Order: sequence, then structure tokens, then C-alpha cells
Amino acid sequence: PTPAAPAPPPAPAALAFDVAAAPTSPPAPAALAFDVAAFAAEAKAEAAAAAVSAVRTVTATVTQLVDASLARAAAAQEASTRSIATQLDRIAAADADAPRARAAAMRLGAMEGSGVAIKQVLPEVLARVDALEKKIDVRVDALEKKIDAILAATASAPPASAATASEPPAATSSTDVRTRCRMLASSGDYDSAVYRAVEQSDVDVLLYALDAVGIDKVRTMSPLPFGQLTLLCLVQQLGTTLARDDAVDFKLEWLQLAVLGLDASNPRIADHVPAVLLQVKACMEGLPAAVTARHRERISLLVHVCQSIGSSATRRA
Repeated sequence: PTPAAPAPPPAPAALAFDVAAAPTSPPAPAALAFDVAAFAAEAKAEAAAAAVSAVRTVTATVTQLVDASLARAAAAQEASTRSIATQLDRIAAADADAPRARAAAMRLGAMEGSGVAIKQVLPEVLARVDALEKKIDVRVDALEKKIDAILAATASAPPASAATASEPPAATSSTDVRTRCRMLASSGDYDSAVYRAVEQSDVDVLLYALDAVGIDKVRTMSPLPFGQLTLLCLVQQLGTTLARDDAVDFKLEWLQLAVLGLDASNPRIADHVPAVLLQVKACMEGLPAAVTARHRERISLLVHVCQSIGSSATRRA
């Protein structure tokens, strides 16, 4: 009999990890929940528009005051002239003594001279008002052009994302910004120092500015010397870059200060608070286990606070 063919060897079990497989690239970081650059441009446009409105209001008010003053002066002059003329008529009718008539005539002459002087000065006053209005109009035009430029830049600028957050704007060098931030911090203008840094969307510049400010100088201040927009930007940029470098302790200390200083009901930031805090919470929950283990207590506190403030702000909205 023909011998049976040998059975084929069993197929090897699938490997738990395929060494030959090409490594997959890490997923691209999610876009930031809050675009500080676009928001800053819009805020500048709003401020410029408010300045234009204020200048126009001041111009109208000055014009009204000048017109009213001139009208009152003319009315008073006319009333005084009529009064003295009436007195002269009465004196002449009564054939009163000459000294009283001469005195009244002198007063009338003085009033008429004053009226002539006012008429002479009036064109000069009006010319100054016109010159002032022209200067204000020039400034208004310049402000309106700036507003148009800001709005155009905001409309054409691409949204900021975490993938490009470390790239500072080309127009201003990182060194120049750091120098400016340190000067502002040294002068005690802590809010401007930090806000100038967060505008760059460069966490290295931000860390430099925060170091220049010094947390020990500001942690005991009440209220904190930072605007609500600055605090919200600070929370986002620190909270979404915790695991990027070795400055975790430094970032967490500032992040806690900023989160606890937020006023989620502030109308300037209220619409953005829930998205930013929930994004920061998600980033902290996704930190590497080693980072979480070293900073468990502070990270747990911040996760809880972000969840609480973010949820409350969402309900209010």
C-alpha cells in the first residue's frame, strides 16, 4: 500500500506584535478649543471701534458746548443792550439830570463795544473748533483703516491649532517678544507680560514670561493681577502642553493658580470657558502614567476643578 502523505506543519500563531510592520505615525494633536490670536484681533477691532465712537461723541459734545456758550453770550448781550436802551429812554422822557444819562450812555457804549469784541473773537473761536474737528476726523479715519485691516487679517488668518502652537508669528522674533515680556514684568505690568506671551502661541515664550513674573510675587495678590482673558489663555496653553517637556511642576503650579482665578461668568470669556476647561481636563486624563504618578494629587484636583467649573459654565450657557 502507498504510504500516507505527511501532514503539513501547523501554521505559526499570530504574533502579538509584528516587528516587521511599519510603525504608525502618532495621531495629529487636536485643534485648540480657543483661538487666542483671532480673539485678540477681534478684541482690538472692537476697542478701535469704541475709540472711534468716543472721539465722535467728544467732537459732538465740544461743538454743542461752544454753540451753546456763544448763544448764551449773544442772548445776554442783547438783553443787556435792550435794558440800558430802555433806561436811557426813560431818563430822556423824564428829563433827568445829565450825569445819570451820561452814565447810562457810557454803559450802553461799553456793552456795544463788548458785543463788537465778541463778534470779532467769534470767527477765531469757530476756526479753532473747525480745526479741532478736522484733526479728530483725521484720527477717526486712521482708526477706521486700522479696524478694516484688523478685520481683514482676522478673516484671512487660518485657525490656530496645537500642531502649529509652537511656531511664533514670523513678524516678531521670539527674542524680541521675550525681551518685551521681561521689561513688562519688571515694570509690574504682569498682565501685559503674560498676555503678550500667550498671543505668540509659543509655550516656550510663555514659560519665559511666567518665570520673569514669578509666581511667588502674584499668588498672594487679591485679585490676581491678570485679566480673565489672560487667565483663560494661560489655562489652555499650559493644560494642553503638560507632557511636552520637563517643566511639568512649573506648569501645574501656574495652571492651578490660573484655573482657580477664572471667573466663568465673565462675559468676555463665558462662551469659551466650557470648551477650554473640558479640553484641558481631557489632556490631563490622557497624560502618561509616569507623569500622572508623580503629580497625582495636583492633577486629580485640577481635573475635578475643570470638570466642576466647565459643567457649571455649560449649564449657565
